[in-house]
Amino acid sequence: VTGLNLTVPTDTATQEDIQRLEEQQAFEWRQDNPSAEWLITHPLNRHPSVTVVDSGGSVVTGDVIYVSGTQIRILFLNPFSGRAYLN
Repeated sequence: VTGLNLTVPTDTATQEDIQRLEEQQAFEWRQDNPSAEWLITHPLNRHPSVTVVDSGGSVVTGDVIYVSGTQIRILFLNPFSGRAYLN
């Protein structure tokens, strides 16, 4: 897997940004219930980079904690729903 150089110039992810993430060997987490703490179990068996997008399409920054090679915890200031893209 090669690194992904993704720069989002604004705080809104475009569909093209999301598609580039999905085309990599990546994992997408869908958080349907609003929460300020997301616990993500993934099959990548490594510490991937993480991009979080809320349900409105805005990129959100949180504290990413690598629990293991297959689990990540992300902490946010406020609860919300959205998606996390891991690659």
